[in-house]
Amino acid sequence: MLKLQHDVGFASRLCQAIATLLSSRLQELHSRLGYGRRVYSKGLPLAENVEYDDELNYSVLDGVAIAGKRFDWMLERLRVS
Repeated sequence: MLKLQHDVGFASRLCQAIATLLSSRLQELHSRLGYGRRVYSKGLPLAENVEYDDELNYSVLDGVAIAGKRFDWMLERLRVS
């Protein structure tokens, strides 16, 4: 907690990473519950040349993956200290 209180930049990046992860999980849950529009049928392969309504672009996926790794790294550091 001291790190969050004294390092504003770190706290800001941590909050952004948590928000990104939670947003991704909420979108996944929202889609699983059937609220999202789907243009493909379950069980069929996705066409590579079609952009689906609920599809995330690669930059968002990369950002979520990086945020998750950073969050895991931070949790490991907090456990060691």
